[in-house]
Amino acid sequence: MIIKSQPPKSQDWVLKNATLPQAKNSPWVCIDISEQLGVTQPKYGNPTETETLDKISFLFAQMDGSEEHLVKTRGFRQSSYDKSALMKFLTSWLGGSVPTDGTFSTDSLIGRGAMITVSHETSQKGTRYAQIQTIAPVPAEMESSLP
Repeated sequence: MIIKSQPPKSQDWVLKNATLPQAKNSPWVCIDISEQLGVTQPKYGNPTETETLDKISFLFAQMDGSEEHLVKTRGFRQSSYDKSALMKFLTSWLGGSVPTDGTFSTDSLIGRGAMITVSHETSQKGTRYAQIQTIAPVPAEMESSLP
């Protein structure tokens, strides 16, 4: 299943110059979605074989005073299977199941808030980056304070 969406504002997000956000649970806003069709990558568990799949990732922003922080998700395989990583992520974010009848559009997620727990990880090359650990809906009393 391909989730319907408009092309992203930017095909690839460069977060290298962005300031690392604090590792905490706080409100964020989805500002962009990237869908990549026909990505070829090694198969999980068998790197000698490759597979072609469609991927989607989300970019979130948060203002801390005058400084903008960015954090992005990993690329999820586009799948409507209820146990897929994408559907688990969206279900947690939306606080309920995602319609799989073709009426759901990821465009509706741009501008939507989320309570995100950010942690700091270090890549094999020694680069520190922010990673999303958990996501949940923004409590109703906090929605009015989102940018």
